[in-house]
Amino acid sequence: MVNSCFAFYKTTIPNLIESAKEAQVPLEHVYIVVGDCDTHVPMHTENGYNIVHCKYNNVDYNAAMYFTQTEEGRETLQKYTHFFYTHDTVDFLPHFWTNIQMAVCDSYIKLKSTSSCSTGLFHVQWFLETRTELLSYLVNFDPDKKICYKHGNREHVPRSEEIYKKFKNISRWLNEDLMFLWTEDFEPLGECFMTQEPRRFLVEKYGSERLASFYDTPGLVKFQKNFNGGIDGWKLTL
Repeated sequence: MVNSCFAFYKTTIPNLIESAKEAQVPLEHVYIVVGDCDTHVPMHTENGYNIVHCKYNNVDYNAAMYFTQTEEGRETLQKYTHFFYTHDTVDFLPHFWTNIQMAVCDSYIKLKSTSSCSTGLFHVQWFLETRTELLSYLVNFDPDKKICYKHGNREHVPRSEEIYKKFKNISRWLNEDLMFLWTEDFEPLGECFMTQEPRRFLVEKYGSERLASFYDTPGLVKFQKNFNGGIDGWKLTL
């Protein structure tokens, strides 16, 4: 399951798909969700992979919204027992597909043991049962509010107080971290693929300098532009 957006998917998806082919990921099991669209285009096949256009303006959650908040998405997701959630600014390493198929997962395996990362392997039923109602509180179709959901601060996110009152094991930030469970002290709960820092290099990617983080387990490279954690402000540009 790949989270993307209308402004950039034509640039990022070709790179991702080429790396998926090299990792021998069957393209029929790749689902691209393009958010921030003006109209909904139902799930269909392009060049061997699946793609849908939707109106969600939730940055890190566009794909999670589609697969939990729409009947079409839930029906598609329930064809599987597990899914891997990632953003479109990644490349898969050659051993990714082998590692994922060998993983044992009853709820989720987070990519890394820190915050601000929605990437990981999920058990479908666990995800639908525990995240569907929670994510419904964050549904957004307004482009002007998109940066509020990216920040994830309580004062920026509508209905945040309702979320903290109703749901347990919620993260400090309400952006991508809601995919997982957290302690009352906002420490991550559950298993992680990598507990140590990944190898990192500055590289040229998508036309700008990015920080490439190599996650040898399960096997992917993430390319970050805002690698200072948004200290200078979140810039929602490629």
